[in-house]
Amino acid sequence: MATRYDDFDWTPTREAHQTFWAGELDRPLILLSGRAKEAPAAREQQRYIPAYGRRSIDEIVDIAEENIRGTWYAGDGYPAIFTNYGAGSVAAYVGLAAVRYSEHGGVWFHPTTEAEPDQLHIEPRMDTEWLIHTDRYMRAIVERIGDKTQITLPDLGGMLDILASIRSTELLLTDLVDRPEQVERLVTETFHAWWIYYEHFYAITASQCPGTMAWAPVWSPERTYMFQSDLAYMISPAMFERFVLPELTACCRRVQHGFYHMDGVGQLAHLNLLLEIPELRGIQWVPGAGQKDPCQWPEVFDRILARGKRVQTWAFSPDEVFEVIDQTAGARNIIFEVQGVDQDQADVFVAAVHRAARARQ
Repeated sequence: MATRYDDFDWTPTREAHQTFWAGELDRPLILLSGRAKEAPAAREQQRYIPAYGRRSIDEIVDIAEENIRGTWYAGDGYPAIFTNYGAGSVAAYVGLAAVRYSEHGGVWFHPTTEAEPDQLHIEPRMDTEWLIHTDRYMRAIVERIGDKTQITLPDLGGMLDILASIRSTELLLTDLVDRPEQVERLVTETFHAWWIYYEHFYAITASQCPGTMAWAPVWSPERTYMFQSDLAYMISPAMFERFVLPELTACCRRVQHGFYHMDGVGQLAHLNLLLEIPELRGIQWVPGAGQKDPCQWPEVFDRILARGKRVQTWAFSPDEVFEVIDQTAGARNIIFEVQGVDQDQADVFVAAVHRAARARQ
């Protein structure tokens, strides 16, 4: 049934996800949540932590707690809060990118060094302002509500995406052609720094949270992350194989349930290479602006599911879930975050999805 935060029980959610990861769930995972009708008014929660400006960490956590206590969950949905310090925050953590916040455009990172690739080195630092603020916020919110809420790891970014923030996208694309050996070195250095930050933040969330989650709605009782390389939209499969695949494969070997954020139709060219990674457990499909809705790509789902991988995507209307169930013989191994389901109809919708999925097995 649709449940408010104060009454939420993680046990059925954990059991469903464990069965899902084991490949034994005979239906999709259905994530539902929304603002409870009877919830008292709460201060507006910002998507990006920097949007709070000079508010104290304690006040930011107060606002998060107010909002989550006014949320309902149904199906396989669960309480989670995104630690959003911007995509590719490692660039700022290592002190090589400046942070700019735009109310309408989010958080962006820009180069602070003019060093050429052969003079550039990526070294982990724990004394930068962005790292310190992230650390303080995560410790405070995990201590306050982490026992019942999955606090996500920050959006650390993909290796090339981080380097694009440090070098600029234009210069990095040129480097890939003119100085590929230096890029390979920088990717390796970024990889080592990345994992220091992952372990640092993982230790904070693991101290109390029910499991692990990155910035995307893929939860695991074990280690997981939504790996990515948005820059890969602009490079060939040959370049992807050289500059992305080695570190991506190594990342997937370090977590039990690694996913890849395949953002945009331009990344479909890399899908075959992604599906060859044995330790990659699934792919998040985001078609990109101007394209059909995510659920309108049964051919992409078929390619991924046929290789024993899982899919995470969004249903922008409840009916789309049933369409995918029909197109994929039950939508097993798919995680849907579903929009447009009312609190009063959530249980009815979930029961209908379960019936439809099992009828198509």
